[in-house]
Amino acid sequence: MANAELSNALRDFPNRVINVGMEERPALFANVSAVLTNPGCWMSKL
Repeated sequence: MANAELSNALRDFPNRVINVGMEERPALFANVSAVLTNPGCWMSKL
């Protein structure tokens, strides 16, 4: 189940990051982080 969720979150991720505005990028990263088992602390680096 988690692998399918991660696969869906990462599908076409690089293109989405490039094509969305800066305001929408944190939501994309949050979507991926939500399905990772150890997402780290990426928000502190923004």
